[in-house]
Amino acid sequence: MTNPTLLPRVLLVCGLILTANLHAAYVVILGPEGSGTFGDDVKTLPNRNIVVLDENYDDPQTGATNVGAAHLYSPEGVLISTLKGSTTNDNVGRDVFVLSNGNYLIASFSWSANRGAVTFCSATTGCDGVVSAANSLVGAQASDLVGSPAYVLLLSNGNYVVAAPSWDNGAITDAGAVAWGSGTTGIAGVMSTANSLHGTTTSDRIGNGQLVALANGNYVVVTPFWDDIVSDPAVPNSGAVTFGNGSVGTTGAVSPSNSFSSGRDNGSSHLIRATALTNGNYVIDQANWFNTSAVAVGAVTWASGNTGIVGRATTSNSLIGSTAGDSVGGDGIAALPNGNYLVRSSDWRGSLGALSFADGNGPTIGVVSAANSLVGSNVADRIGMNVTILSDGDYVTHSQQWDNGSLNSVGAVTWGSGSTGVSGLVSISNSLVGSTAFDLLGRFGEVVALSNGNYVVACPLCDVNGIDTGGVILGRGDGSTVGVLDTGNTLHGSTAMDMTNVKAYALTNGNYVVAMPSWSLSGINAVGAVSLASGSSGLVGPVSAANSLIGSQTNDRVGNGGVTALSQGNYVVRSLNWRNETVGNAGAVTYASGTSGLVGSVSAQNSLVGTRQDDFVGGGGVFALSNGNYVVVSDRWNNGTILRAGASTFGSGNTGIVGTIGASNSFVGTRADDRVGLYANTANLFGPGVVVLPDGNYLLRSLYWDGPNLPFNSNVSAVTFGLGTGLAPDPPGVLNNADLVGPLTANNSGFGTVFRGAQPTLIVHDYNASDIPQRRQLVLGLPLENRVILLSYDLFFRGDFE
Repeated sequence: MTNPTLLPRVLLVCGLILTANLHAAYVVILGPEGSGTFGDDVKTLPNRNIVVLDENYDDPQTGATNVGAAHLYSPEGVLISTLKGSTTNDNVGRDVFVLSNGNYLIASFSWSANRGAVTFCSATTGCDGVVSAANSLVGAQASDLVGSPAYVLLLSNGNYVVAAPSWDNGAITDAGAVAWGSGTTGIAGVMSTANSLHGTTTSDRIGNGQLVALANGNYVVVTPFWDDIVSDPAVPNSGAVTFGNGSVGTTGAVSPSNSFSSGRDNGSSHLIRATALTNGNYVIDQANWFNTSAVAVGAVTWASGNTGIVGRATTSNSLIGSTAGDSVGGDGIAALPNGNYLVRSSDWRGSLGALSFADGNGPTIGVVSAANSLVGSNVADRIGMNVTILSDGDYVTHSQQWDNGSLNSVGAVTWGSGSTGVSGLVSISNSLVGSTAFDLLGRFGEVVALSNGNYVVACPLCDVNGIDTGGVILGRGDGSTVGVLDTGNTLHGSTAMDMTNVKAYALTNGNYVVAMPSWSLSGINAVGAVSLASGSSGLVGPVSAANSLIGSQTNDRVGNGGVTALSQGNYVVRSLNWRNETVGNAGAVTYASGTSGLVGSVSAQNSLVGTRQDDFVGGGGVFALSNGNYVVVSDRWNNGTILRAGASTFGSGNTGIVGTIGASNSFVGTRADDRVGLYANTANLFGPGVVVLPDGNYLLRSLYWDGPNLPFNSNVSAVTFGLGTGLAPDPPGVLNNADLVGPLTANNSGFGTVFRGAQPTLIVHDYNASDIPQRRQLVLGLPLENRVILLSYDLFFRGDFE
């Protein structure tokens, strides 16, 4: 018996190229004759079969171009089925949606002169043949656009909903329709009044506002400009919110008998919305709802997730405003974990603002007031603008513009119970508040929920220990943290602007970390500091070398790249501008315990560091893996004299990694501007350089990586499989430690071969995870090369080559 790890092989069978090198195995699926962009999307199904799209496929039998195709392959790369279009520019296979039961949908809105189609496919047998009304839900007329991806909704029970706002109801243009499909049998035929919820007047555009999936499997269809022609008098642009049964669907014309509407001409306001609650019910908000006095005050109406609601908002079924411009619900609805919800109305009463607690199990009715809501006391307090939900289901609202008497914009943070809420005026007796004018306590993003139910408030401009020295305070999840920030209850700076860019980060163990990259040490400006604090008792006093990880030189800016929390409670600090003695912007990434922290100066003895000017170690991000380990991307790292070669370094979540980057501990680039780990263009369009996989492994994406045959392989792009346990004495299967560090090769990566210059090949990908290491499979689509690569570690064992 021949050992497959020792003998390279190449086998061409039925359009597949099978290869084995010393450590990994490939199946290369070549696009069939007529392929245009074979592999422009790939999806692995729960049963490990693989969907490959090719929307620009040309049919070699008929000569029709861009008919499009969607193929299903086995994990071994064997073709199971092909669904394709029949006329030019059908572009079948624009999008694929995987249902929760493993079956899938092929959405093709360009099909048949933009009639559009959605095809249900079995995860086992796929879909064979040509798209038609016999196997797909299709539009009735040109430009119905059935299958536009924004209008396909997957329900929690495995069924699905397809909306087509441009659907024409006979001669009624853009009436709109919404059809339900079974997750086991699908739906086929022409979208019609018989199988859809639909509009009856021109430009009703049913479903163009929102499609909302409820937690119980039902759904809600929101249509802002539905014309109510049934009521007397008729109401154009009344808008409708229609409940849908997620088990059998809801059909028929949208009407006052099956929908909730505003009862007013909404014009272009679009202000009728639905929000799903966690208990399966939902809430409708209309910030411009008019009361019986024809005054726009706003209304919020609760609806059952089992039966929906019909009619209109009234004083007997809704929470409403009372004065013009109250805009109740105008800032949206915040759903709480227990099913209750908060109504945010920062414009209430001339921008005093109000936050109203509501029971998610039934209607909350009445007029918003200090008796049933937390409200402001001064114009422009704008209570309710920002809300942070705590881990135990309680919440805090933070109001940076709140005035404390004559002190303008000191800011306030107020705790509320997720079971009973909080009401009355915001005050120093029920809130944490700033001490001086324009402290702006409680700005957006500066309140952080902890896993133990407590929370942290960071205030960069608070005058705690001088002018704008800043402060950070722990808030208790029982509502007891009230009063004014001062030196006795905060971690604070010592000089002006010490906390200009302060940010708090929650750890999984309930503790938290505070990063202050602008903090200065004894006249040395912006050395930066990062402090660990207990999530139970906090950290109080001035920031110092005795309680923090700090820099040692001007503009080290320790912590300016942020803090990454690891799953077991530890954390990693990025300091992109840290200076390694005389080497500027070398960068450092420092691991620390989430229970004891790390104090002292950043150095090569406690951090992964750069050694050359502008290495910017950690500049591409630190990515926490699901198993507690992490990956450091340094896409501007210089490999000796090779500038910006880039590197990706694995770190243990229990011990970290220290020292310098090299081919012995990192994936590295070998040519100038390989930028290993960079997968975004100048507009940051393509996403992060590391994709964290659910089994603890990861994918490293390198958009600008150069292939082995320059100049013809410049910027061909690569996707690399990374093992989430790092180097090991006994790697799983045929994977070798040599594949886990060093240059990118065919042993660990899939990469393109097409010369693209400034517009590199994009490699789409998906992953077949498995508890058995040898069954892990990386699926890579290279649409510009009309091929798909299956990179796996079990091919030759399952393929009877042993």
